[in-house]
Amino acid sequence: MMQKIYQDILVAKAQDKKLLAILLDPDKIEMDNLTLLFEKIKSSPATHIFVGGSIVKSNKIDELVLF
Repeated sequence: MMQKIYQDILVAKAQDKKLLAILLDPDKIEMDNLTLLFEKIKSSPATHIFVGGSIVKSNKIDELVLF
């Protein structure tokens, strides 16, 4: 999967196409608001969603990825 993402980025770069990634930090997300958050992301120009943070103390990362 990582190889495909990297290849997509290289293709976009070669085509001078802009990409936008959104970083979701599990330590800073309110899980009760995920539906609204993902509705906003779907209506945005985002092309990728990354999940992580500098220090992930929360055990919500699996739940967030599966949502």
